[in-house]
Amino acid sequence: MATISTDSTKVTIIDIRFPCTAFQELSGHRNPVNSIAWAPTSSDHMATAGDDGQVLIWDIKNPQYQTSGDAGAIDPMLTYYAGEEITSILWPISNPEWILISFGNLVQLLKV
Repeated sequence: MATISTDSTKVTIIDIRFPCTAFQELSGHRNPVNSIAWAPTSSDHMATAGDDGQVLIWDIKNPQYQTSGDAGAIDPMLTYYAGEEITSILWPISNPEWILISFGNLVQLLKV
């Protein structure tokens, strides 16, 4: 399970077997996160989108740890910059190689 808090730049991953302890924190956004989406065919991958105009794709099972900065922090495996605040994201089960994002009055498809 993944959660975001209002005006938070972090996404918290929780193992439902141990709900009181955060399994992983994803902190790659510079501004608040607006939307999250799990990959429809993999429980190891997640996309996050936020006010900073970024879509970040994360590998939860095999994380790439930062070489500098916060100890234990991980880097996203892919980054896309839309240029303005992203309001929502969808990773459809019917086409798992695509991610849909919306920003401004646009909807855009991203090939993963």
